[in-house]
Amino acid sequence: MSEGHVTDRPESTAKPSGSLSRRELVIGGLAGAAGLLSVGCARSPAVRGAIHRVEAGESLSSIAALYGIGVADLIQYNRLRQRHLAPGQELHLPPGAHRQPLRPAVQEQSPFVRDERPHGMVSRQQWGAPEPGSNWDLMGPVRFVTLHHTDEYPGMRGLSDEVVVQNICRYHRRLGWADIGYHYLVGRDGRIYEGRRVDRQGAHSGGANNRNNLGISLIGNFERRLPDSLQLEPARRLLSEQLRHYNLARSALRGHREWSPTICPGDALFAWMVSFRDGRIS
Repeated sequence: MSEGHVTDRPESTAKPSGSLSRRELVIGGLAGAAGLLSVGCARSPAVRGAIHRVEAGESLSSIAALYGIGVADLIQYNRLRQRHLAPGQELHLPPGAHRQPLRPAVQEQSPFVRDERPHGMVSRQQWGAPEPGSNWDLMGPVRFVTLHHTDEYPGMRGLSDEVVVQNICRYHRRLGWADIGYHYLVGRDGRIYEGRRVDRQGAHSGGANNRNNLGISLIGNFERRLPDSLQLEPARRLLSEQLRHYNLARSALRGHREWSPTICPGDALFAWMVSFRDGRIS
């Protein structure tokens, strides 16, 4: 199994992004969200060998695959009490661990997904996305499109959409995910922001629900109100374009709450989505 195909434990079992308390995000480094990460009080192994320093986005699964060893061996050798890792954490490698050769990145493309980006989209490079981690899975044939809202946190209204997207990405990476969980985000300014590459499985609906599932999120909280037309109209166009692009009927559209126990995408936006799905909104 190549490094690119390793299933990341935090992405597959962590709480979906719509049900996480995004209010724990804080300005300037997301110090509050960092408190969600716990490295554990692991004791040093009795025998010290080669060391791997954990990088952002890595998981026990991806590190074990990188060195051709089992996850259980890595846990036992380091006497870890839990699976969450933090950037900079040092892991001792058991005897016989050898770094495996990596396949060229160009081979890591899903045969099921064509990357046709919405016109005028703000690219990952433009909003300052970091290099994604290696713990992601290829996207299979897209069968669903799921709508989310990002929710709001204190101070968010004073930030640009670009900074909000950066903060969400940073938060998702701190959770141990390979990248921002959504494939697209719709800003309050009406612009579409490129999230995770569409040929890579997202992390937005919880565990197996992410398979074959394109995630689109609107920036803001829409429990009691709809987005204004500046944001809602681009979102409507994006949903229509993506459903058409993947040859899906509107019945393939879902709200996050239809996958997981969450209020996402908010009562107001969910009601609008149902009307759109039923054809009452063109």
